[in-house]
Amino acid sequence: MHRRRFVRVATAGLAVPLAGCSDSPGGGLGGGLEVTDVQSSTTLAGNVDLSVQVSNTSSDSASATLYGEVDIEGGDTYTESRSVTVSPDGSNSYELSFDIDFSESLSASSYEYQAWVEA
Repeated sequence: MHRRRFVRVATAGLAVPLAGCSDSPGGGLGGGLEVTDVQSSTTLAGNVDLSVQVSNTSSDSASATLYGEVDIEGGDTYTESRSVTVSPDGSNSYELSFDIDFSESLSASSYEYQAWVEA
């Protein structure tokens, strides 16, 4: 029997300003979208789900593409994306699901994950 042990390691989400320019995450003249939290879970089949919180620091509704990446130790890197829209000064949670190859889900000992938004 193969036992899977997944180590959950969050890497800081990369925030990309949607307006203006600033060195602060999600900053800029009008604010913007930023990833504020990422949590992972695994399914019984060995797939990975990411729950991603995206916040909008601007006074206008903002849209972008949300990207997530799961890197299986000793295996492949998986990327998923979806379009997101967040209300002014609000936040939303989004789910990204990664269909991990069956052979990697049985033999992988750990994975790393991250999420970010791009205009």
